[in-house]
Amino acid sequence: MQRMSLLVCWILLSLSFTANASTTFALQFMDLVNAHRSSIGLRDLILDDRLSAIVTKHSQNIASGAVGFGHSNFSYRCTASKKVLGGGNWCGENVAKGQRTPQGVFNAWMNSAYHRGNLENVRATRTGFGYAKNAAGTYYWTEIFLEY
Repeated sequence: MQRMSLLVCWILLSLSFTANASTTFALQFMDLVNAHRSSIGLRDLILDDRLSAIVTKHSQNIASGAVGFGHSNFSYRCTASKKVLGGGNWCGENVAKGQRTPQGVFNAWMNSAYHRGNLENVRATRTGFGYAKNAAGTYYWTEIFLEY
């Protein structure tokens, strides 16, 4: 019985750590994005957990090999994002692989004209941010942007 209790505690701590790490990564990333947007006179993006769930699933699908790396089914994620918010207009998406930290993925996207364009899009008001790591330790990142 005592072993079972220890196992349950370990599982709960592990899940808590995973959730906290995920939240920490998202908050670190949003601090970077919104500091940059503010520095160029743009309003902050609002991080929406519902949108983050949509793009986290995409990152998980890439990490598991269920879909290839890229923007496959972007229109589905855009439509799903608009649906959970109850509307929306412009929609954009960034994906990346290999960076190990929010700073790393932010730098990669800032060094790409296309991805930077999404981060700096004046129409963007809401965002979702998610990532997953495969068995080999490679991170896959996805961010969606929505005008709402």
